Formats: sequence, structure tokens, C-alpha cells
Amino acid sequence: MARPENRNRPLRAALSVFTRTVLTLLAAGLAATLLVGYAPGFGVDEKVLDPRFSASSARLTRQSVRERGAVAVFVEYLQHAAQGDLGTSETFSAPVAGLIRERARVTIRNLALGMAAGWLLTVLLCAASAWARAVPARLLGSAATAVLLCVPAGLIAFGAVAMHLPAGIGIASVVFPRVFRYVDGMLRSAESKTHILAARARGLGETRILFNYALRDHAPQLFALAGMTANIALGAAVPMEVLCDEPGVGQLAWRAALGRDLDLVVAITLVLATATLLANRLAGLAAARFTERYA
Repeated sequence: MARPENRNRPLRAALSVFTRTVLTLLAAGLAATLLVGYAPGFGVDEKVLDPRFSASSARLTRQSVRERGAVAVFVEYLQHAAQGDLGTSETFSAPVAGLIRERARVTIRNLALGMAAGWLLTVLLCAASAWARAVPARLLGSAATAVLLCVPAGLIAFGAVAMHLPAGIGIASVVFPRVFRYVDGMLRSAESKTHILAARARGLGETRILFNYALRDHAPQLFALAGMTANIALGAAVPMEVLCDEPGVGQLAWRAALGRDLDLVVAITLVLATATLLANRLAGLAAARFTERYA
């Protein structure tokens, strides 16, 4: 018979994850509110720039905005968000929820293309260099990794614009060097392991050894790396979509920041924070599930 504490352990674990998630989202939203709320020019009425109004009138306008406080603004925003109202964008004069919904498709497509291309290129080069003994493939991957790690994401985006490439390819250029450096080192270390040497001695094919032994042994680490690359891809989507002029959430976040659009900035921050936490959580669950099944 299971002890009561053992039966309650999954519930406590789920409650702990839920609490950490909520606290993280609240911290992210409050940080966005503070950054935008105290940024120069936030909440300043157009009267401040109108020469017909005196300096004292402009000063009163600034004080009335500052007196509200960013914390009070964030609490008010949460109250409206709990009712399904994410606010209205001052920059676009449209509901925030609709703007994010419309542009999410473009960003999801770019993220899917960027991560798939980055991982596919990594697997092909690593498999060719580590298991097919193709030295040029390893040299090519190492050289490309060294160059791309030194190039800022904005410069990569400029290159994508110059070559008329989609933003997803630019994201792949940011994802690939991070993934290749880890996977290549992992496969190099796996070559000298005893069970892989024994599999080769038994005459097993290199492809079977690669997938059934080398990659499976490091599957939990690869799942964690996939979650991390999702976060990297989200960060790279902003400069890529801005410079490639693709109407995604990244471009929306940039324009919202330039316009000091509080409702839109906070909503996008919460959406991206949720996506980041979800990616990390799914990666952790997949790694735990894999370990339980094949341990």
C-alpha cells in the first residue's frame, strides 16, 4: 500500500511547478512594466510638445502620469487581462490580442524553419564527420560555427536581407553553431566508449550505432538542448523579422518598444515568457520520460 506522502508527491510537484511558473510570469510582466513605465517619453501627453502650453502645464502632465506608478499600472493590467482584455495598442490602434494572434503564424513558421534547418544541418555534418569519417564535413562545421558565433544576430539579418533569404534561415544561422558545437563534442566523446567500440567489433552498421547507441545515450541532454535552442530562436526572431520586414511577433515587439506601447509590450513579454517556460518544461518532461523508459 502506497504511503500518503508518496501519493501526494506528484500533486506537490505539480503545485511547485505551477507556482514557479506563475511567479516567473508575474516577474517578467512587472519587469516589462517598469522598463516601459520609466522609459523616457512614456505616458507623456502630446501637450508637452505643443508650444501653446506653458512649461508648468507640461510639468503637471508629467507628474500626473508618474504618480500612478508602474506597479499600479501592472496590477490594473492584470485585472483586465483576467477578464480576457489584453488592452488596446496605442501604436496600432487595435486590440492587442488580435495583433498577437495575426502575427503569431509568421513567427511560428520562422521558428519552425530556423530550428529544423539548424538541427538538420547539425545532424548531417556531425554524422558525416564523426561516423562516416568525412574530415571536410567536420572542418566545414567547425569553421562555420567559429564564424557564426562571432557574428551578431543583427549582422546575420543584414546578410539574409542582402541575399533575399527568409527570416527563418537567419534564425537557423543563429541556432546552428550553438547546436553543432555541443553535438559534435558529444559524438566525439562517444566514439571512444566501450559499448560503442564493442558494437563496431560485432559488425553493426554506423547508422545503427549512431541512432541506437550514441544519440540514445545522450537523449536527455539533447532534449534539454532543444529547449535551450527554442529560447535562442525566440530571441533571434526579433532582429530577423525587423530587418527582413516580416510581420511577426518579433517585429511587433520592436515597434511596441519604440512606441512605448505599454499594453502591447507587457502582453508580448508574457506570451514570450510563457513560450519559453513551456519549451523548457516540455523538454524536461520528454527527457524524464525517455530516461524512465530506456534506463
